[in-house]
Amino acid sequence: MLGVPQVAAAQAPDERAAAREFSYAAYRLRVKIKAAVPAMDKGAQVLTSGTCSDVSRRMPELTKAQERKAGVLLAEVVLGAALAPVAGAFGTFQTELDRVPTSDPALAAGRESWRSTVVVVQQVQPPPADVCSRIRAWVDSGFADAALPVLQPAPLHELLAAADDSDGADPAAPGLRRAARRMLELGVPKSQVRRFAGETLFRGVDLLDFGGAEPAA
Repeated sequence: MLGVPQVAAAQAPDERAAAREFSYAAYRLRVKIKAAVPAMDKGAQVLTSGTCSDVSRRMPELTKAQERKAGVLLAEVVLGAALAPVAGAFGTFQTELDRVPTSDPALAAGRESWRSTVVVVQQVQPPPADVCSRIRAWVDSGFADAALPVLQPAPLHELLAAADDSDGADPAAPGLRRAARRMLELGVPKSQVRRFAGETLFRGVDLLDFGGAEPAA
């Protein structure tokens, strides 16, 4: 009987190892994001096409409401260009997190927070080839709501439309902040924790560089 607690303890997850595995999974995701930069840039080239440039020159002064809708439209193009090429990589990332044994509530909260984000990322669609023509049709219509191009699935479109204006990156979700604090306590270096929290995953990617400087890739 005296050996039972020892066996149970031996079977308990190694939370320091779990925190390290979370950081390693984020590093592998980061590598895949960097490799996808050419595909991201190609997707964003639609914005510099002759048709889009012509629309920009003809764009009248916008009302606040029109400016808001144009901002959502631009965000849909940028997110489509940046995230569609790495949707599969995010799915793999979530699978890797799910394989890590952990009973730590904070680490589990971080994993679940990523799950909801990955669901959104995997819905993102690349910018359509005719997006500039569709924008021009919207402008020519006098910015009629019926002509407004909606380039992403309804949940993402509505999320962008409802978002508050911000000059900086959105703070990490509560679950990720909680996991980040716990990973630091478990000995994961701060730069790796920031990457897991999503702060520097897109560092150096012009389309979505919301992080600050990070000493290591």
